[in-house]
Amino acid sequence: MSSFERVSLLDDRLLHERQLHLSEASLLLGVSEMTVRRDIARHSSVLAILGGYVVKLSAALRSMSHDGYVNCDAATLALSLLTSMSRQPCR
Repeated sequence: MSSFERVSLLDDRLLHERQLHLSEASLLLGVSEMTVRRDIARHSSVLAILGGYVVKLSAALRSMSHDGYVNCDAATLALSLLTSMSRQPCR
């Protein structure tokens, strides 16, 4: 299986799950965790490794992603902003 195919499989899996632990992704694909990291860095603009989990990036976080890795401080800030915005009523 090519690295592109592995990333596509992870992307499909994340349609049904919110996150996938890196070790689970490694077992699913039959490759090392480092290979999963490299595959995502090379072939994905919608997946990232965040806190040891493979996750789909929202459009807001995609701009903060660099080579499949998200700065956790920036991600935390963006998620808290998005969460607080969604709680406020529309005016």
